[in-house]
Order: sequence, then C-alpha cells, then structure tokens
Amino acid sequence: MTVRYQGVVVGQYIAGLLAGRAVAVELKAVRALANVHRAQCMNDLKASSLRLCLPRNSGRPREEIHRFVWRLRGGHRCGG
Repeated sequence: MTVRYQGVVVGQYIAGLLAGRAVAVELKAVRALANVHRAQCMNDLKASSLRLCLPRNSGRPREEIHRFVWRLRGGHRCGG
C-alpha cells in the first residue's frame, strides 16, 4: 500500500498479513504484547489507509489477539 504524508507519496507499507485489503494482521511470537506493539499498529494505521490492526501473538501457550481501530477524524480507539 502507498503511504502518503500531507498528500505526498513517501513510501510503501507492507503488512505482515493483509486481510481483504482492509485489516493489517501483525504476526508476533513474544511472551506478551507490549506497548511497543500497540505503537507499531497505531503508526501503521496512521500511515496507511487501513482502519483496523490485529496484532497476533503465537509466543504463548494460548494465542493472544488484540484489536486496534484508527478513527478517520484524528484519533484512535483501542480495544483489547
């Protein structure tokens, strides 16, 4: 996907997994999802035209998935 800043193309965004050209799925294998993973999702959403990011952690006995939504009007909403 093309990344734009103030209408200017500045690069390309490549998701770990892209579902339906609408949802970024970030694949992780860590003990626990941390604030740095949340920040990565939010930055990815802000820089792309995507609105939903699902960081998926398979580094635990039970899979961990969070949900982050980027609102179109200046802000974000997080869900766990």
